[in-house]
Amino acid sequence: MYEKAIVSFVDILGFRELVENSTSDSVKSTLDLVNRFAVPEVENEALDFSFVAESISFSDFIVRVRRIEKEPNLSYPAGLVFYETIDLLHAQGELLNQGILIRGGIAYGDIYFDKNQLYGPALNHAYELESKYAVHPRIVLSPDLNNNFCFGKEVNR
Repeated sequence: MYEKAIVSFVDILGFRELVENSTSDSVKSTLDLVNRFAVPEVENEALDFSFVAESISFSDFIVRVRRIEKEPNLSYPAGLVFYETIDLLHAQGELLNQGILIRGGIAYGDIYFDKNQLYGPALNHAYELESKYAVHPRIVLSPDLNNNFCFGKEVNR
């Protein structure tokens, strides 16, 4: 069943060249660094980290999901947009210091995400933002984020 979420699709730029011109250890080191900044860690799973992004990575792609329909998020959904934007801003800055560039898209909508499967219109939209509009190193935000979360508007459910 789909649920509403903020979904980010992030791509490491220059990854193909890195894979073709570097050792496996060098590629792993780069991916470990990206994951350190872009993939959240929750040390105590018993705590309610309803605002923390869940993520999955494949090759040089990272998808992050912040579920809207958790109780604290229903009261303050704009906070999720803030957390996701600031997390990716920090990741982008830290990775830039290491010579790694990323680009991405952040969208809002329906997603299905468990440990084995990930699909939905929000993922398609985030991917489209990353691949068509974030041509250079940047994070592009969907207009849907503004329409649904800013200026006192409520989440469209």
